[in-house]
Order: sequence, then structure tokens, then C-alpha cells
Amino acid sequence: MKKGGSSVVVVVLLVVIAIAAAFIIKAAIPKRYPRPNVDWTCEACDYKFVAEAQAKPMVCPECGGEAVRTYYYYCSVHDHVFEAYRSKPNPDVTPEEMGPPEEMMLYKLSGGKWTTEFPAKIRCPKGNSDPETISYCPPGSEKRE
Repeated sequence: MKKGGSSVVVVVLLVVIAIAAAFIIKAAIPKRYPRPNVDWTCEACDYKFVAEAQAKPMVCPECGGEAVRTYYYYCSVHDHVFEAYRSKPNPDVTPEEMGPPEEMMLYKLSGGKWTTEFPAKIRCPKGNSDPETISYCPPGSEKRE
């Protein structure tokens, strides 16, 4: 084999090794998926906005107060989207005491008081409480537009 031919083989092998190394490195890097957008309501000024879901307390972009996660539902009987409840981290639960996720949160039905009990029975403000006709309505849903 000629001397020039062996240098081409070496260059090709180095390129193949570099490409293989790039694929191995890319596979080793953890994938970062975007967090879903959720609804937030400021407890101080009642400003409503949509932002990424996060574990730490959200700050209101209007007044700087504490914002809590807000859950909207759609009632197909009345063709109506409504706020059902809000949630926020329970400050009384330490990391050592953490149990199921619902124990780590406080919940409040629309117009109610903060409690550790999950709002099991969602009721449309127009009177419907049939779970077959009420569904979660996330931000960006065509029902919300």
C-alpha cells in the first residue's frame, strides 16, 4: 500500500471514532424536557397567568405576591370552563415527613379554605357535578380559547 493511502485510512478512522464519540456523549447527556405550562393565580391581587410548572413557590409578575396553582375544568353540560380549585405546597410538611404527593400539598376549592383534603368532587358553578361530563381543561385547550 502506498504511503498516501495509509494516511487516508488513518484520517477516515479518526473521523469515524470522532463521530462515534459524539453519539456516545450525546446519549450520556440527560434529556431536558420542557415543563408543561400551568395556570397560576396570585393570592394577593388575584392576577391570573400561565407559566411553567415548578416545585418552588411562584412569584406574581404583577405585584410580587405568592401565586398558587389554579385548576380549570370544562363542563360539557353547560359548555362552561370554570376554576375548580387551587393548590400550593404545604409548609408544615418537612422533607423527612413526605408521604404521597397529595399530603405535601394544600388545596382550596373555589371560595373555600385551605385544607389537606384533595377536592374529590368537582362541581360546575352552574350546578352540574356529574364526573362523566366534567374534565380537566389545561392551558392551551381549544375549550379555553
